[in-house]
Amino acid sequence: MNVEMPFLYQLIKSKVSSNSPEDFEKMSKAKKEPVICVGLIDLEDDTLPYDSTSKEGSRVERRGFPRSMFNGQFLMQSKKQRPPTSKRCLSSGLRSHRASELLLSLVRLGIFEENSTQGTVHTKTIETTSRSFHGTWGYLHSADPQLLAQVNDTDLSLDSYKKSIAGYADKIVKPSAFFPTNEQSQHFQAVVKSQISQVLFSCVAKIKDHKTVPQHPPPIDPIRPHVPDITMLKMMIASDNSSEGIGEVLTGITNQTNETPIEAAGHLQVMEGDLGTYCNLESLRALRRPTTHPDESLGNIFMLLGASHILWNIAQAIFLLHFGDSSNCEDLGAWHTMESLGIAADRPITKKDFTLMVSNMQRVHEVTILHCILDLIGQTQAQNLDEELPLWDDSRAQTVIDQCYERLFSPKARRAAEKEATKKDSPNPKLANLLLRLHDFATVIEADRAMKAGDIGRLLNMWRMWSVMAQGIKGLNKYAIHLPRMLILLTDVLPPGLQKVLQHSMLITPSGRAGHFVGKDFFLEVQNCWLKYVYNNSGIGTNIRRLMDVFSLNISMLRELVRDMAGLSGNNYVQQSHKCRLTTASINSFLEMANQYDPFGTSKKQYNFTPPAIIDIYKKGMVFIKENSKSINKDKINRFNPAHNLSFEELQLNHHDSETEDEEGI
Repeated sequence: MNVEMPFLYQLIKSKVSSNSPEDFEKMSKAKKEPVICVGLIDLEDDTLPYDSTSKEGSRVERRGFPRSMFNGQFLMQSKKQRPPTSKRCLSSGLRSHRASELLLSLVRLGIFEENSTQGTVHTKTIETTSRSFHGTWGYLHSADPQLLAQVNDTDLSLDSYKKSIAGYADKIVKPSAFFPTNEQSQHFQAVVKSQISQVLFSCVAKIKDHKTVPQHPPPIDPIRPHVPDITMLKMMIASDNSSEGIGEVLTGITNQTNETPIEAAGHLQVMEGDLGTYCNLESLRALRRPTTHPDESLGNIFMLLGASHILWNIAQAIFLLHFGDSSNCEDLGAWHTMESLGIAADRPITKKDFTLMVSNMQRVHEVTILHCILDLIGQTQAQNLDEELPLWDDSRAQTVIDQCYERLFSPKARRAAEKEATKKDSPNPKLANLLLRLHDFATVIEADRAMKAGDIGRLLNMWRMWSVMAQGIKGLNKYAIHLPRMLILLTDVLPPGLQKVLQHSMLITPSGRAGHFVGKDFFLEVQNCWLKYVYNNSGIGTNIRRLMDVFSLNISMLRELVRDMAGLSGNNYVQQSHKCRLTTASINSFLEMANQYDPFGTSKKQYNFTPPAIIDIYKKGMVFIKENSKSINKDKINRFNPAHNLSFEELQLNHHDSETEDEEGI
């Protein structure tokens, strides 16, 4: 390899040997001895074409030579700047440093998702043909050591977890667990006003002191930004059968950690994934119940839903609810606003591009707020955003924000619009639909911003609202059960120390920068993208075994390698965040549409089309929870109790968990 690809060879050798850039330059300028290349290296062979008896070169160079060769196994080496809690990931398994053993003996955090890849063969024969590969991939995440130092170690033990589950098994879930308190209602009001202020200060005017008129809601429980300690797992083959597949995944994890099933059953293992993986684990748990074998009972394992998948699925359901009829030009659903902003609205969402969907929802939300602000100050055209915005005093800005809130978001405004929509003669639900859309979209925007800010307290408030809204919206039958169940588990059932550790481990910031948090499942999606990119562009063909044994374990090192190669070639590595902004032309285009169709219903112009009334899903969800909490049959409300699924006590073995898609009230 040092003959065929000398630059890549020297680069990998310098990285493994921890050489400085100056040493690398000296090495590259030095006269190289000729090396006889016997043949190409077999990437699937476990042997090294290297003579260990050779004494040439320094000790560091001799140590780096075999590891820099492309022998099919990338060995991750500990570098001087690596944190002490990091792990070395070897092809034979996972071995942690001594500093991480305390955490691993108490609780493990893992996140997984399904991965589908195709091994393509150009020249097909009977033995070799293109095949699809379906597997499961994930990583282990070690919690922040500073966070662990703040909690009691006994709260993280398996015994403490089992006691808390057993103690909550006989409790009845109360509606107050999902309804907001007075403090939470006031905070949501501050959230909405902060959204209005951001639109005002970005598109209309600016002020001198933002402390008096804040642009961001008050923090509740922010997470400390730090580079996470993550260890990638080897990709595992999962069966198409749900229960069998998740069982193979659990067995594969145990094998990679070099533990016996009995030893693994002594650790509390917290998994995280999408709804499908969550249901697969629950299916396997139900099939193994009852059992007296601790290594088969799954009593030490429970799963949480990924924060990003919750956002994407809830946002998708809300977006579809308010999308409207794109075939009717008088229908003022979200599609009409998107069309006026220059966004193609022939379909509700772009498949598999949930980030774009949330961005479009933010544009629709903000331009509607901007229309109200311009109407309040008597402007018909938007400011030129390329020029400097006028300066307002603080009192005027606060007055406009309060007026906009009272007009669009206050309970009084929604009650008046609902009364107008339910009139017996000439009902007009246009304004009521708009106010409901603003309220529902505001929860999505707040959840997205809370995740980026790393404030788990703000995010839990939105999950609490979504737990109620999911009871009244179609398409979220599973989330209507599992999201409230997870919320109660994280806020009430688990021991206090474990609650804090899990809540502050739901989001990570890969770069260690504040304001750049993402869900752990989103980070795995990024890793999956890099895995497929490296796998398809390696230039050595597509081999599924190589994908599993080589690339999946070392994708983090490969990402760093690609970035360092770009830096050594003279390119600057720039980290950037894509922000959602409105342009002057798109705003004016929307205002022309608004002047024609009057979304606020302020003009007396008569329209031939009356839109169908949209259901207040938050109100409907509250009614559903209240009615079922008062009824004699409490199965629908008790299914929110996580202990009924997680407890293996004898009293719970005959409990019938009514998780079928009962459409009544949902």
